[in-house]
Amino acid sequence: TNTPTNTPTNTPTNTPTNTPTNTPTNTPTNTPTNTPTNTPTGTPLPTNTPTNTPTNTPTNTPTNTPTGSPTPTQTPTVVAPILNLSVTKTGSPNPAGLSTPITFTIVVANAGPIPATGVVVTDVIPSGFAFGSASATQGTCSQVGGTVTCAIGTLAPAGTATVTITGLPSGIGTITNTVTVTGNETETTLVDNTDQEGVVVIGQIATDIPTVSEWGLMLLGLLLAGFGYFFARGSSRG
Repeated sequence: TNTPTNTPTNTPTNTPTNTPTNTPTNTPTNTPTNTPTNTPTGTPLPTNTPTNTPTNTPTNTPTNTPTGSPTPTQTPTVVAPILNLSVTKTGSPNPAGLSTPITFTIVVANAGPIPATGVVVTDVIPSGFAFGSASATQGTCSQVGGTVTCAIGTLAPAGTATVTITGLPSGIGTITNTVTVTGNETETTLVDNTDQEGVVVIGQIATDIPTVSEWGLMLLGLLLAGFGYFFARGSSRG
């Protein structure tokens, strides 16, 4: 038989009880609670994300602003005066003998309608002609190297000037002489600015032999002289 062992009984020790001090209780004030209103949530629409397209920024090209050029002054066109010079030439005697002086006569004319200035006559002495002299009714003439040049000067409208060239033939044949006239102004035509004249030299022409007509004149003179003589003597006797 198991004899029970006496187990000591723990007598509780009186532990002093802490009487709680009455702490005033803070009764909370009923603060109204803001119940949030349920705002319906809209389903967000899809946002179109724009594609960044590169923008071509134009380069500012500088514009050349033209500098204002001064307006040129219109210069009136000067029209050159127009006239018509002409020249004619004759030779005498024609025909001529080897010892006969030949004279070339040159006439320069201005048909107008304005004065001709700087008029010059040029004559080339031809072969077979020995130059003697040259003169003009206006201006001066000179001969150098076989060319006669006459500076006529100004010739009025409808005006004329005459140039005379003399000389002797040096052989048998035709002496062809050419003359040209020029001036400062523009001319309507140049076809009459040059002229030619030919003189035929046929050899020695007898000028010291009296012709029949000359003999007749001599006889007539003698007869008249005789009649006068006898008439005078008869009158003195009476």
